[in-house]
Amino acid sequence: MKPKKGMTMEMKKQVESTTNSWLDRVVSEMAMPVIAALVVVGLWSHTMGRDRKMNDMKQTMLIIALGACQPAGHVVSTASAVGDACFDPVTYGAIPNDGVSDRQALQAAADAAALASLTSGMQRVCLGAGTWDCSRAPIGSYNRAACVSVHGGAVMFAGVGPGTVVRLAGDQNQGDIVVLSHDPDSSGGVQDLTIDTTAAFDTSEQTHAMGTTGVCQANHCRPITNLSYRRTVCVHPKRASERKGDCIRLLGNTAPGADGSPGTGIYGVTIEDNVFKQCARSGIQPQRGVHGLVIRNNEFWCDQPIHGEATGGSAPHENVGADITENVFHGTELDGTAFPGDYDIALSGPPGSGPYEGIRIHGNAGTRGFYLYRTSGAEVYDTALFATMRGAGGVLEVGNRCDSLSVRNLVIERRGAAGPIVRLISRPGALCSGVTVANATLVQATHGSGIYAESVSDLVVDRSLFAWATSSGPDLAGVYVRGTVAPVTGVVVKSTWFSGPLDVAVRLAGAPAAIETTHIIGNLARGRGVLACGGSAGLVEYTQNDFGPLSCSAVMVP
Repeated sequence: MKPKKGMTMEMKKQVESTTNSWLDRVVSEMAMPVIAALVVVGLWSHTMGRDRKMNDMKQTMLIIALGACQPAGHVVSTASAVGDACFDPVTYGAIPNDGVSDRQALQAAADAAALASLTSGMQRVCLGAGTWDCSRAPIGSYNRAACVSVHGGAVMFAGVGPGTVVRLAGDQNQGDIVVLSHDPDSSGGVQDLTIDTTAAFDTSEQTHAMGTTGVCQANHCRPITNLSYRRTVCVHPKRASERKGDCIRLLGNTAPGADGSPGTGIYGVTIEDNVFKQCARSGIQPQRGVHGLVIRNNEFWCDQPIHGEATGGSAPHENVGADITENVFHGTELDGTAFPGDYDIALSGPPGSGPYEGIRIHGNAGTRGFYLYRTSGAEVYDTALFATMRGAGGVLEVGNRCDSLSVRNLVIERRGAAGPIVRLISRPGALCSGVTVANATLVQATHGSGIYAESVSDLVVDRSLFAWATSSGPDLAGVYVRGTVAPVTGVVVKSTWFSGPLDVAVRLAGAPAAIETTHIIGNLARGRGVLACGGSAGLVEYTQNDFGPLSCSAVMVP
């Protein structure tokens, strides 16, 4: 549901409104003529301009149109609708649209599909158009914390489009539940359907729409592999004064053991072309033990669209590898209410274990910032952020270990609450080092620095532009380096232009920890640009700069 490149937000909203209106009518008025579905297909093609989505929508709408031609109350077998290689819950006694839980039939179909997959590869549980009601599994089930769970096989839950709705409703008694769950020793995923938990109440923070659990029996306590979530719609709102979980929660519960046990980590997850309309807590939560995560081409209306907080578990299990690209993050609810948070992406490595390694964030569109905590080898590039901040953190906030961070080819503008554009914070025993900011345009419209770095060694700022739309004020700077919890070495600022009424282009504050030799090479400052030093700032190599007056006692000019 993304616009063509160059489409304005107003046009985008009009397209979404028109398309959603048509889709709602097709789904709800099953007697609509086939021609109406084809009109929707034409509208989608004309406005979206995406061949892949066009093909998917053609298939979806033609299936819905065929369903529209059936007499009222007739149940269409999804086996005949989408092919023979699937397991239809209707065969196991499910009756969609009757308001009665279909859980038992859904589980029976999933179990049969899982068994068949052991000899024949991936199988599908095929869900036709209509509403399939789900409920928590009873006591004594393999996985009590699910409606339907897959274990020991490869199963894809496949609908025919947004008109296939899996619904969780009623009193949940604060029970833990994943509506569609893939447990250890499974693979598969969810595609082409809507999960709606609007009517569920008395939920818990472990009430999730899709994802994984750590529930397993001895012979199935193995990794989860090759999960895929595509073309789903998540409607997972939170009720006032109640707690609720995530649209997709990924829990690779345990790491491989010293005794040779394989653990229950997750290896290979693709989340693509989904729409997160309402998210009680997070849109996507990679909690721990997730390796090889791809989040691509999704659309979010969530306060916490992607929020990975690695907590809990008997043994820490870090996440490794995340590629987050081409997503659209909206700064408001569907009704226009602004979200209170400042970050579209917030990812963290687990305490007491290794950092979150290999995060790549690029090509996304949003109005809020990114937060990275306990990371290694993260990359943020090819991105434009125009953020109106509510708190004092950086638009790009990175801390408590951030070695080998690369920030390049991006534009960031900060408005709203005062604060830095990029903030890098070291902690005792968890230092930031090897950070590069290159080819960046940073525009500051608040009382804040461009880059603020505490005890960050080997920081390189290269070929960038810093511009101030307002005065930054005393003690602030384009690049502000402080020695706080550890001495600082190897800072380089080169080939960078500082523009506007900033107070200081580069400020070095060696207190309480010292800043050793710093290299300031080939920079240009306009406005009140100076190089300022304080405390134990050490020797400054100062070459081919146009900064104006200096206030450093130990400047080496070749």
